[in-house]
Order: sequence, then structure tokens, then C-alpha cells
Amino acid sequence: MHKNSKLNELLNNSRFDEAASLLKDHLAKAVIIDPSDYKDESWPQYADAISRKISRDKGQEATIPFWEDLLKFFKKELEPTWEHLHKGHILFRLGIANLINDVSIAKKYLEKALDEDRLLEIERAKGKSIDIENKIRKYSAYVMLCIIERIKYVKEKQKFFQELLSPSFDAAIRGDKVDPDLVKEAVEYIVPQQGWEQILETRKELDLVFKLKLKTATISLTGAFLENILLSILYHHLNLSTAQGKNILEAELGKLLEEAIKRSIFPSDSIKTACRTINIFRNRLHPGNELTQKYKLTPRVAVTIKIFFDSVLVDWAKQISDKKSAQT
Repeated sequence: MHKNSKLNELLNNSRFDEAASLLKDHLAKAVIIDPSDYKDESWPQYADAISRKISRDKGQEATIPFWEDLLKFFKKELEPTWEHLHKGHILFRLGIANLINDVSIAKKYLEKALDEDRLLEIERAKGKSIDIENKIRKYSAYVMLCIIERIKYVKEKQKFFQELLSPSFDAAIRGDKVDPDLVKEAVEYIVPQQGWEQILETRKELDLVFKLKLKTATISLTGAFLENILLSILYHHLNLSTAQGKNILEAELGKLLEEAIKRSIFPSDSIKTACRTINIFRNRLHPGNELTQKYKLTPRVAVTIKIFFDSVLVDWAKQISDKKSAQT
């Protein structure tokens, strides 16, 4: 797939079956792409490119047959030759794709993906004794299971996930960091100037604990960052004195979020749901909650949540800008 030129040509013309066949052909030949090399991350990137284009053209649910077919190809065509191959990425994507329809099915795929990650860590250890359960906490399947566990009390889960699974969320799962200047510009576009100083001071603290990979502090300050943004919009822009019946200057994140939803300050459901997710994680920081969780808060989980919110802020500003442009 030299420079992805052939793949890009097929995807640009929505020739998905041919794109999938091209990927499988290269996997079978194992010349450019080696399916047995767990360090080779190129084939998951190619598969994701196909899946993203299918999703944009036909919707998230339409990616399921693609990933199911790729899983079958690994089991039936590749593994008889190569023996066991790592299929964690495929199972993870099947888990994500099924979230909008059936959370229980999604969890089963994600748990299978985590089983694959366990096998991969055992292979990497080459006979050395390792803490497998600690090792797998860095994988995307673990992050997603952690998120699912924390939103178990949310009503209308399918709708929640349909709104959550945005390009911003996918970028966060991949670990695509957002340029800090873009985040600063987004804040200054979304928020009245009176709130900039306090918000950006909180942001500096968040960036510091993020670099240190302090999981609890990262989640707490991501929540505080959102809290400051909502307060500034409600207090300085809308001139509100209360939030859900409480003095707005004393209201916690949950009250501010409810008031923000009531006042329709979010430009889309995906932005609203992203902010609800931040609030849920902030609320679950109590040590008693953490003791009862199967999937613990880890540095990778905290990093994902923070990157997600960074990406959401940039998207938030863009959506507001696009709406203003459309009205002129």
C-alpha cells in the first residue's frame, strides 16, 4: 500500500469491498504488512481508515459487517498459517460499533479484546513473570470498559453512546493530543473575556498534572476546567444569579451542567454528552466508588478523558463558528 494511494483512491470513491479486499490481500501476502508482528501498527490504521469512511457514508452501525468479516478472515484464512494472531484491535472496534445498539454485546467484544491483550502481554514477556492485570490497563479496551462501568446509571444508554462516539472521542482513544494553542483559542472563543484569566489558570494546573500522569488530579482538574467554563458562560454571558435554585457562585459542576443544558448553551448533543461524561468521572472520584469498580481509574483512562475534552472544546468552538457563518 505504497503511500496509501490505491486505498485512498478506493475510499474516495466509496468502493469499500475493494478496499477491504486490498487490505486482506496485503495481510495474506505479508510482504508490506506482517499480521504476525504485533509491533506493526500499519494494518489497524488501514482498517480504521476504511471503517471511518464507511461510518461517514453509512453510519457507525454499517462498520460492523466490515469488522466481522475481518475477524473471520483472521480466524479462517490467516491463523491456519500463522497460528494465533493478535485480534484485539478488531474486537475493540466491534465493541465500539455495537455500543449504540446493545451495551451487553459491546462489553463482550471489549472483554474478548482484553483477553487478546492479555495473551499479547504474555507473549511479550517471553517467559518472565509479570503482573498481567496491571499491564492490560494501558489498552483501549480497558479504557472503554472503564467508561462503560461508570455510566451504568445513565438512562437511555444507547442514545448516550450514540452521542458520545464522535470523532473527538475516537481521536482521544487513539491518544491524539490537541495543540494547546487551539484549546486556548477555543476557550477564548466560547467564553466571555471576564472569565479567561481564572479558566486559563485552571488550565495551567491541569496541564501540569497531566504531564505528571496524576490520574485523580487530572480527572479532578478536567472537571474544574469545565466547571469554570460553564460558570463563566452562565454568569458573565447570560447574567444568571442562580443555577438550579442555588447561588451560581456556589453551585458545583452538576448544577452548572444541568443549568447549561436547560439554557441550551451546547451547540450539539455530542458536546452536551461529552460534558456529561466529564461530570460523571468527576463525581466518581470518591474512594468508596473506586473500591467497587472492576475497571479502575488509571493514568491511561485519565489521559483519554482529558484529551477528549480538549478535542471537544475545539469542536465546540468550531460548531459555534459554523452556525454563526450559516446565519450571515
